[in-house]
Amino acid sequence: TVVAVAGLPPGGGKSSLFQSLAHLGWEVVSSDLERTRSGNFDATLARLLRACPMVCYDKNVPDVPALARLCRVLRAAEAQHGLRIRVLLVVPDRIERDLAWQRVSDRSPSDIALSCHIPGGADKAYSIFNNIFY
Repeated sequence: TVVAVAGLPPGGGKSSLFQSLAHLGWEVVSSDLERTRSGNFDATLARLLRACPMVCYDKNVPDVPALARLCRVLRAAEAQHGLRIRVLLVVPDRIERDLAWQRVSDRSPSDIALSCHIPGGADKAYSIFNNIFY
């Protein structure tokens, strides 16, 4: 089973949700973590899908093309490794845009997720936040 969250911006609580699930035994594959260690998200996802019955897909799924990409990646893992994957897609009933941006703004320089401490500072972070999700 794969849990993914669709339509939730940075700061919306995806990683917090997945952290809670990790405490319950779920494995988490994080695009932020893979980026920081120059890893390959899709390869890590496939490895976890083979090894674990419950995996969290901690990557932004802001729109239909991103959802289609998630489906392609999971179908490829099914075909390549003979898996049968179930997907639980979580979609928020509302988005607290200002709260999400505040959470991004409050992140520390050591946070691996989108923060105001990236090159280009708060203006660049806001541009990413705004252009991808709004």
